Amino acid sequence: MTRCLKLSMALMAGTFAPAYSQDNPNFPVAGIGPGQWLRLHAIALGTGQGRCQAALSFRNTANEPVGPSLAVDLTIGKSAFLDYLAVDVRSEVRPVIEQLSNPSSCFSAMEIVDATGSRSYLSSMMAPPVRPADSLYPSFVDAAPGERVRVAVGRMESGVCKIRVRLRDDRGQELVAEQGIEPDPGQALLTDSKTVGQKTRILIDLNPSELRSGAGCMIAAELIEEATGKTTRHVPLSVADTSEQSPPPPPTRTRNGWILSPSSSSTPIGTSVTIQAPLGLPPVPFPADNPPTVETIALGRRLYYDKNLSRDRTESCASCHDPAAGFRDPRRVSQGVNGMQGERQSMSIFNVAYAKEPFWDGRATSLEDQALGPVQNPLEFGFSYHGIEQRLSVDPSYIDQFSAAFGPGPITYEKVAKASRKNNSSSAVVITTSAPAANSGSFPSY
Repeated sequence: MTRCLKLSMALMAGTFAPAYSQDNPNFPVAGIGPGQWLRLHAIALGTGQGRCQAALSFRNTANEPVGPSLAVDLTIGKSAFLDYLAVDVRSEVRPVIEQLSNPSSCFSAMEIVDATGSRSYLSSMMAPPVRPADSLYPSFVDAAPGERVRVAVGRMESGVCKIRVRLRDDRGQELVAEQGIEPDPGQALLTDSKTVGQKTRILIDLNPSELRSGAGCMIAAELIEEATGKTTRHVPLSVADTSEQSPPPPPTRTRNGWILSPSSSSTPIGTSVTIQAPLGLPPVPFPADNPPTVETIALGRRLYYDKNLSRDRTESCASCHDPAAGFRDPRRVSQGVNGMQGERQSMSIFNVAYAKEPFWDGRATSLEDQALGPVQNPLEFGFSYHGIEQRLSVDPSYIDQFSAAFGPGPITYEKVAKASRKNNSSSAVVITTSAPAANSGSFPSY
């Protein structure tokens, strides 16, 4: 899944403004067995003067502090981590990061680790909010023989969390009867299936008990090895939002490309900028009809982090090209909407502006062409161009940004793709690139 390589281009060359950090991100509860540990990462990304000042800690399912804590004060490019170890018994804990300054340049991630390496990774960019109530398929996980599934439902300090949970196998047989779950703020409640004797796909039905009563939930499914108590996989889940209607069905793909909404004008306007090539590389290439401007770079940078581009609002480009992991995906394969596991690992977006065929298999001929694929892929964003156009068109701030970048006219996905290319073209030159316009500085080396 090479997600939104375009959206990252302007982002890297321009470096990161503090506004793109995650303010006190909410991580779900994670379980670790004997010999495993939960690692909370923090990294400072941004302009030269940015800092990550934060308190790292852990809490149990009753929202009580447990284990070690750490206060960090990181300059740009620096990172730190804090580990919680499970010694003899299985533990369910929630990593917590609290920003101590505003604005902050902190990005964060949690990781389940054991002697075999990383078992699961979750960035603050990947934490899921809600999905449409009419999602066609429930979330699911595949359990191997000797494994069971645990669903952990936590509640954020603010927001409502009242949901119903039921577990079934893929033949419809009920494994855990539907039950209502309503945790207190900061608390987490657990639901377990029985251990399976053969490989079983377990469907996880999550529905709000009341209108919009799932917006404050943090939910994850864990696959637990019964013999050892270790977590073999941790999957963040989302609960349906009964207030959102289904987006229109995706348009048809033709042999020569994707059908897009007609655009009044998709040629960028505004203040031109020069993207400086790093380390003696040739000039960064741009199509003649899509030159870099301050306005399109700023727009592309915002789109890169926006989960509204995915159907269930769980995934952004940054979810699989994660700043906290060097703009790559450390998972074996990337994850898309509704907890769906993809077929490939997302590519790194370093120097992607120079890529002529920006997919592992080279099926895209340009960055603009690449930006069209993830939106309609059911294992990635699972959405439609028209659905994205509708969502962005009701946001006054997006209307202003698209008008500044392309002139008056409707928001179309063609414009989204072009702005995304700027984000990627500037992100393409990551190692020592100077930022455009007023955002002077250089991106940290990894």
